[in-house]
Amino acid sequence: MKTRADFFNKVNELEIDDFGRPSGVLLINKPAGVSSHDVVDKVRRILNIRQVGHGGALDIFATGIEIVLVGKATKLSDDLLALDKAYEATILFGVSTTTQDIEGKITLQVNTEIKIDKSNLEKILSGFMGEQEQYVSPFSSVKVNGKKLRKVLRDDSYSYKIVDTKDGERIIDLTHKSDSKYNYKILIPKKKIKIFDIKMLDFGVKNEVETLIPGINLASTLPFCEVYVKCSKGTYIRQLAEDIGAKLNLPSVLIKLDRVEIGKWTKENTLELKDLENILSKGK
Repeated sequence: MKTRADFFNKVNELEIDDFGRPSGVLLINKPAGVSSHDVVDKVRRILNIRQVGHGGALDIFATGIEIVLVGKATKLSDDLLALDKAYEATILFGVSTTTQDIEGKITLQVNTEIKIDKSNLEKILSGFMGEQEQYVSPFSSVKVNGKKLRKVLRDDSYSYKIVDTKDGERIIDLTHKSDSKYNYKILIPKKKIKIFDIKMLDFGVKNEVETLIPGINLASTLPFCEVYVKCSKGTYIRQLAEDIGAKLNLPSVLIKLDRVEIGKWTKENTLELKDLENILSKGK
């Protein structure tokens, strides 16, 4: 019988039991435009088994390593969620959206020329190294008072503002659009995280952002920074992107996210989603 170590040491290999049921850990290179749920569903269909899950979801616009757990390996979910991860992320400065990424609507754009000193930005990045408390992204699935924050903010019955108080707290101030009696506030929690490494990979001006964020005004130059971030579990890269922009007194938005490492695994260990049917059909 396979142990945890067996599953971890032999990824992308399926063990078939006496009843013909597969088990194993698959590392899949998720493309943009596909949800983690879509990836899981595809594996379920190919293997004809319901017992399939993932070891940490990626947003639809994000790419990179998606861990898919099959059969008995689904019990490893908590172990995999606890692993450190690394990302390559592209941050666009001068723009913010309702979701902190390209899937939201523009809430603010700077329409004057933006100049960022590269060496100063590198110093700002290095300041995020180490243990720290990070506000939970308000567009995450974290529950406060039994409700997922992202679902609260997508409730069309309310308008909202995110407010930083003088006491160092961050609050979602919700206003009901038709009945003021139902106005209320939600305190955004903080989580302890650790950033092991963060460095600049690229820096410049984006020329094709209108295809990423509809409605953007290209009259002003919009600088971007691509960074490598190795971090502990629970780190919100979209929130980190916003926090980096705040250090420059600029709105900012995450326009690209690629998960390049999970634990000891890199993208070199992954299977391509387009090849999955052929590979897994042979492994059954």
